[in-house]
Amino acid sequence: MNSGELTVQADHLDRIVKSDVVAGLAELIWNSLDAEATTINVDIHQTPLGGVDNVVVTDDGHGFGLEEVQEVMASLGGSWKATKADRKTKNGARLLHGNKGEGRFRAFALGDRVRWESVISGDDGNSLTEFTIRRSALKRFEWSTTRTEKTVGTRVTVMAGTKEPNILVTKDGLTRLLKTLAVYLTQYPDVAIRFNGAELDPRSMIERQDDIPIDYCDIYGPLGVTVIEWIDPSVRRRLYLCDASGATLYRVDAGIQAPRFNFTAYAKWDGFRAHEEIPPVIASQQDANQAT
Repeated sequence: MNSGELTVQADHLDRIVKSDVVAGLAELIWNSLDAEATTINVDIHQTPLGGVDNVVVTDDGHGFGLEEVQEVMASLGGSWKATKADRKTKNGARLLHGNKGEGRFRAFALGDRVRWESVISGDDGNSLTEFTIRRSALKRFEWSTTRTEKTVGTRVTVMAGTKEPNILVTKDGLTRLLKTLAVYLTQYPDVAIRFNGAELDPRSMIERQDDIPIDYCDIYGPLGVTVIEWIDPSVRRRLYLCDASGATLYRVDAGIQAPRFNFTAYAKWDGFRAHEEIPPVIASQQDANQAT
């Protein structure tokens, strides 16, 4: 096992890892989607007392090799995604969600130790790259690479440790995750995301979906709005700010009084991506409490 050190200020890393739990899990899923995965499995393993012990996210995407790990770990923000002028995935299948290499650190919202195992295909066969980061030493990482017969894809295991990401096994947590991914999943119906074996299908929960034309376009492209009305009356009204692909960046209160109208609205515009250094807004103190 080899080791290295990330050249970035510790306070910057501390800010990144303080995502809420659902957002942290969503980031792992976005990484899989950016790797052009068509099948993603999220498995929540619980202790005998019902707490979350670990979270495992497995995908069949193109994976990453040692070179990419070293690029990202040499300097945060060194992701290959940042060099993609067209903001498309490696094979051009989809629009990219992230480009700063920060997403993997948001996994620490779920636990104290994160292990990545990724297989890529090369001229000499498949190779397995593994690396581990601990919350107690965020700037250091351990890695290894070997030849393997395993199939291409990535497996991420997050050990909860001192964290309590128990919202992931609640209805509210699953609903929030589904709302975060809803527009993306409707745009890419070939993608299957399974949560503890059950497929996440927003269509089964949608009463109505409307795309509202907005007469606005600037250097970042056109602005579009999609409104989803949910069957579940407990869904809280939210406005999600997304990039053009429908990948959620932030959420805010909708600020609309509409009794018996259970909806979320998704504003899609690449300008939100250009200004994503703005901290995410936690819609209310209740959300902040649920996220911890």
